[in-house]
Amino acid sequence: MPTYDAKQYLRELIQHYESILENPDSPINIFTPLIKEEKYSCMHKLRKLKEADMEGMIMANAFASASPFTN
Repeated sequence: MPTYDAKQYLRELIQHYESILENPDSPINIFTPLIKEEKYSCMHKLRKLKEADMEGMIMANAFASASPFTN
């Protein structure tokens, strides 16, 4: 069974929220402020995960280039 990536989950959730917000005739639109808030919360979490990944890659590259075993 494949693992479900948190970034992929957040991307799909953001897309779902966008599809809800794009349909003005939906009865669920009474929750538009809440849906927008949740969408932006997911976007923030996704951005934080991406930043953490980038920091990890930078640290790994810095360690690899400083290591005497990589030459």
